[in-house]
Amino acid sequence: MPATACRRKFRHIGRALLFVCASTGFSQSLQASDSGSQPRWKVGHDLTFNRTRTKELQGFAPSTSRSNVHSLTVRRQLTPELAGKLAVVGLNHRTTDDRIEPGFSKASFLNWKSVGVKAGLEAEFFGFGFSTSILAGHDKYRLVRADQFSGALAESRSKGWHIYTDASVHKDIWLTEWLFLQPAATLRHAVAHADAFNETGAGPANLSVAAIDDERLSSELGLTVSVILPLETNGLLSPFASARWAHNFQTGPYSAQTSSTVLGDLGDVAIARGPEADGLRLTGGVLWRLPFGPEATVAYTGEFFKSSRSHAVTAVLGFPF
Repeated sequence: MPATACRRKFRHIGRALLFVCASTGFSQSLQASDSGSQPRWKVGHDLTFNRTRTKELQGFAPSTSRSNVHSLTVRRQLTPELAGKLAVVGLNHRTTDDRIEPGFSKASFLNWKSVGVKAGLEAEFFGFGFSTSILAGHDKYRLVRADQFSGALAESRSKGWHIYTDASVHKDIWLTEWLFLQPAATLRHAVAHADAFNETGAGPANLSVAAIDDERLSSELGLTVSVILPLETNGLLSPFASARWAHNFQTGPYSAQTSSTVLGDLGDVAIARGPEADGLRLTGGVLWRLPFGPEATVAYTGEFFKSSRSHAVTAVLGFPF
């Protein structure tokens, strides 16, 4: 197959790999169409399982986090260069302290459940791929805290919301007919709010916490390498690997004005640890696609910061029509 024809036939692969390699936490559906001859609609579902271990950091005990994120996405090819998508995204997250404080039957933990709606646009101009999206979600929190002074477990519940936006640019650089590189850059912005809450169960040691408002900005720079392996069925397999440098511009803990019945006003107290400044994300996986048929991706992502290690597996299934 001539090089130009190969690139035209498989240029959707670059957009698909950008999703798998760049997604962290909230995911999006695999992308497919690239021209009027391709299916204009796509329904996709993806699921991510994540486990994170964090060392003692910012005064917080070592902890283990487990989460699963799933989304159902509808994608529409508007023109050969422009596509839109709409997704419903769900998150179930739990962070548990690695140690149980002396005298307690269980460790402190935080449960976070979220449901959101995500909308996005993808475009291709002048040989570059562009994408942007916005995710608005509703959150529910349950926190159990082992109070070392009273010897009781304090429990609280709260609700809130978040808005995540991102913008990405990438370029597919073909080295041969079946091998290409993809440098990419992503900028993410996050705004979150949690309602004020009051603890129960610890008597005089119960805390009252004011509403929490937080804003964060982060970025990624990375490179993906992929091989296109045509199948006898006219489908393809595409193994890929990616390395990305991640930077968080704000690294302070999440904090709020706090008071207690015994001690009164405690001032601005750190409620949860913040992200570290710099880390490395590594992704490897394989994409499988049949012409005008189902397509699937399985990928592993490791996230390596100075005080934390994260391991995630993502599975994506899409049906174009």
